[in-house]
Amino acid sequence: MSEPSETFLAPNEKIRKEFENFLENDVALYGFIYRAKRDNISNDEIQKSRGAAYPNFIWNYQRYIRALLEGDIPSSISQMNEVGVLFRRVSKLTDLSEEAVAHLARGLAEIEQRKNDPDIKLKSEKQLLKSSKALEKKSTPGIYVYTLMHYMNYKYDPDSDRTLMKVGKSDRDGVPRLFP
Repeated sequence: MSEPSETFLAPNEKIRKEFENFLENDVALYGFIYRAKRDNISNDEIQKSRGAAYPNFIWNYQRYIRALLEGDIPSSISQMNEVGVLFRRVSKLTDLSEEAVAHLARGLAEIEQRKNDPDIKLKSEKQLLKSSKALEKKSTPGIYVYTLMHYMNYKYDPDSDRTLMKVGKSDRDGVPRLFP
Protein backbone atom coordinates (compact mmCIF):
# COMPACT_ATOMS: atom_id res chain seq x y z
CA MET A 1 0.00 0.00 0.00
CA SER A 2 1.32 3.44 -0.80
CA GLU A 3 2.15 5.78 2.03
CA PRO A 4 -0.26 8.67 2.65
CA SER A 5 1.11 11.90 1.29
CA GLU A 6 2.17 14.65 3.63
CA THR A 7 0.14 17.27 1.77
CA PHE A 8 -2.75 17.17 4.23
CA LEU A 9 -2.08 17.83 7.89
CA ALA A 10 -4.10 19.15 10.81
CA PRO A 11 -5.35 22.69 10.22
CA ASN A 12 -3.52 25.50 11.95
CA GLU A 13 -5.26 27.20 14.88
CA LYS A 14 -6.77 29.97 12.73
CA ILE A 15 -8.30 27.52 10.24
CA ARG A 16 -9.48 25.22 13.02
CA LYS A 17 -11.34 28.16 14.60
CA GLU A 18 -13.10 28.80 11.27
CA PHE A 19 -14.17 25.14 11.12
CA GLU A 20 -15.30 25.19 14.76
CA ASN A 21 -17.34 28.31 14.01
CA PHE A 22 -18.98 26.46 11.11
CA LEU A 23 -19.86 23.53 13.39
CA GLU A 24 -21.18 25.84 16.11
CA ASN A 25 -23.71 27.27 13.65
CA ASP A 26 -24.38 24.23 11.46
CA VAL A 27 -28.02 23.11 11.54
CA ALA A 28 -27.20 19.70 10.05
CA LEU A 29 -26.16 16.62 11.99
CA TYR A 30 -22.47 17.59 11.88
CA GLY A 31 -23.17 20.65 14.01
CA PHE A 32 -25.64 18.83 16.24
CA ILE A 33 -23.14 16.07 17.08
CA TYR A 34 -20.28 18.56 17.53
CA ARG A 35 -22.26 20.67 20.00
CA ALA A 36 -23.69 17.64 21.82
CA LYS A 37 -20.27 16.09 22.38
CA ARG A 38 -18.81 19.48 23.38
CA ASP A 39 -21.59 19.74 25.99
CA ASN A 40 -20.88 16.19 27.25
CA ILE A 41 -24.24 14.80 26.15
CA SER A 42 -24.09 11.00 26.20
CA ASN A 43 -24.46 8.86 23.10
CA ASP A 44 -27.66 7.37 24.57
CA GLU A 45 -29.18 10.84 24.96
CA ILE A 46 -28.16 11.80 21.43
CA GLN A 47 -29.58 8.57 20.05
CA LYS A 48 -32.89 9.06 21.86
CA SER A 49 -33.16 12.70 20.83
CA ARG A 50 -32.77 11.70 17.17
CA GLY A 51 -35.14 8.74 17.42
CA ALA A 52 -32.45 6.43 16.08
CA ALA A 53 -32.56 2.67 16.55
CA TYR A 54 -28.77 2.40 16.74
CA PRO A 55 -26.03 4.79 17.91
CA ASN A 56 -23.58 4.04 15.05
CA PHE A 57 -24.27 7.37 13.35
CA ILE A 58 -22.78 9.21 16.33
CA TRP A 59 -19.38 7.56 15.96
CA ASN A 60 -19.46 8.12 12.20
CA TYR A 61 -20.19 11.83 12.52
CA GLN A 62 -17.54 12.23 15.23
CA ARG A 63 -15.11 10.58 12.81
CA TYR A 64 -15.97 13.02 10.01
CA ILE A 65 -15.64 15.97 12.40
CA ARG A 66 -12.24 14.67 13.56
CA ALA A 67 -11.07 14.65 9.94
CA LEU A 68 -12.15 18.28 9.59
CA LEU A 69 -10.68 19.56 12.86
CA GLU A 70 -7.59 17.36 13.15
CA GLY A 71 -6.76 16.46 9.55
CA ASP A 72 -7.11 12.76 10.34
CA ILE A 73 -8.59 11.25 7.18
CA PRO A 74 -10.18 7.81 7.70
CA SER A 75 -8.83 4.72 5.95
CA SER A 76 -12.06 3.26 4.54
CA ILE A 77 -13.30 4.45 1.17
CA SER A 78 -16.88 4.90 2.36
CA GLN A 79 -15.76 7.14 5.21
CA MET A 80 -13.39 9.02 2.92
CA ASN A 81 -16.38 9.71 0.68
CA GLU A 82 -18.34 11.09 3.63
CA VAL A 83 -15.43 13.27 4.73
CA GLY A 84 -15.28 14.57 1.17
CA VAL A 85 -18.97 15.50 1.41
CA LEU A 86 -18.27 17.41 4.63
CA PHE A 87 -15.25 19.22 3.17
CA ARG A 88 -17.24 20.30 0.09
CA ARG A 89 -20.16 21.35 2.30
CA VAL A 90 -17.96 23.51 4.51
CA SER A 91 -16.31 25.04 1.43
CA LYS A 92 -19.64 25.98 -0.15
CA LEU A 93 -21.74 26.96 2.86
CA THR A 94 -19.24 28.99 4.82
CA ASP A 95 -17.50 32.28 4.27
CA LEU A 96 -13.98 30.94 4.76
CA SER A 97 -10.58 32.50 4.38
CA GLU A 98 -8.61 31.58 1.25
CA GLU A 99 -6.25 29.66 3.51
CA ALA A 100 -9.09 27.50 4.87
CA VAL A 101 -10.50 26.84 1.38
CA ALA A 102 -7.01 25.81 0.21
CA HIS A 103 -6.70 23.50 3.23
CA LEU A 104 -9.99 21.78 2.34
CA ALA A 105 -8.90 21.48 -1.30
CA ARG A 106 -5.69 19.74 -0.16
CA GLY A 107 -7.82 17.40 1.94
CA LEU A 108 -10.05 16.56 -1.02
CA ALA A 109 -6.98 15.90 -3.18
CA GLU A 110 -5.56 13.64 -0.47
CA ILE A 111 -8.84 11.72 -0.26
CA GLU A 112 -8.88 11.17 -4.04
CA GLN A 113 -5.27 10.01 -3.98
CA ARG A 114 -5.96 7.50 -1.22
CA LYS A 115 -9.19 6.26 -2.82
CA ASN A 116 -7.21 5.41 -5.96
CA ASP A 117 -4.74 3.27 -4.02
CA PRO A 118 -5.27 -0.31 -5.32
CA ASP A 119 -4.66 -1.85 -1.89
CA ILE A 120 -7.27 0.37 -0.24
CA LYS A 121 -9.76 -0.43 -3.04
CA LEU A 122 -9.17 -4.16 -2.61
CA LYS A 123 -9.56 -3.97 1.17
CA SER A 124 -12.79 -1.99 0.77
CA GLU A 125 -14.20 -4.47 -1.75
CA LYS A 126 -13.39 -7.40 0.54
CA GLN A 127 -15.08 -5.69 3.49
CA LEU A 128 -18.20 -4.92 1.43
CA LEU A 129 -18.36 -8.52 0.19
CA LYS A 130 -17.99 -9.81 3.76
CA SER A 131 -20.79 -7.50 4.97
CA SER A 132 -22.99 -8.48 2.04
CA LYS A 133 -22.54 -12.20 2.74
CA ALA A 134 -23.36 -11.68 6.42
CA LEU A 135 -26.60 -9.92 5.48
CA GLU A 136 -27.51 -12.64 2.99
CA LYS A 137 -27.13 -15.29 5.71
CA LYS A 138 -29.76 -13.54 7.81
CA SER A 139 -32.33 -14.17 5.06
CA THR A 140 -34.25 -11.09 6.14
CA PRO A 141 -37.07 -10.37 3.71
CA GLY A 142 -37.55 -6.89 2.39
CA ILE A 143 -36.58 -4.27 -0.11
CA TYR A 144 -32.94 -3.28 -0.27
CA VAL A 145 -31.14 -0.28 -1.68
CA TYR A 146 -27.52 -0.81 -2.59
CA THR A 147 -24.83 0.33 -4.98
CA LEU A 148 -22.27 -1.46 -7.08
CA MET A 149 -18.57 -1.08 -6.34
CA HIS A 150 -18.05 0.71 -9.65
CA TYR A 151 -20.51 3.41 -8.54
CA MET A 152 -18.71 3.77 -5.21
CA ASN A 153 -15.39 4.37 -6.96
CA TYR A 154 -16.70 6.51 -9.83
CA LYS A 155 -19.41 8.83 -8.57
CA TYR A 156 -22.29 9.85 -10.82
CA ASP A 157 -21.89 13.44 -9.60
CA PRO A 158 -18.41 13.82 -8.05
CA ASP A 159 -19.02 17.39 -6.87
CA SER A 160 -21.83 16.31 -4.55
CA ASP A 161 -20.45 12.78 -4.02
CA ARG A 162 -23.77 11.39 -5.28
CA THR A 163 -23.86 8.05 -6.99
CA LEU A 164 -26.34 5.65 -8.52
CA MET A 165 -28.24 3.20 -6.34
CA LYS A 166 -30.03 -0.02 -7.17
CA VAL A 167 -33.19 -1.30 -5.57
CA GLY A 168 -33.74 -5.00 -4.96
CA LYS A 169 -36.33 -7.21 -3.32
CA SER A 170 -35.65 -10.27 -1.21
CA ASP A 171 -37.60 -13.33 -2.29
CA ARG A 172 -36.89 -15.05 1.01
CA ASP A 173 -40.20 -14.27 2.64
CA GLY A 174 -43.71 -15.62 2.80
CA VAL A 175 -45.36 -12.97 0.65
CA PRO A 176 -44.76 -14.66 -2.74
CA ARG A 177 -46.22 -17.89 -1.34
CA LEU A 178 -49.26 -16.13 0.08
CA PHE A 179 -49.87 -13.95 -2.96
CA PRO A 180 -48.78 -15.89 -6.06
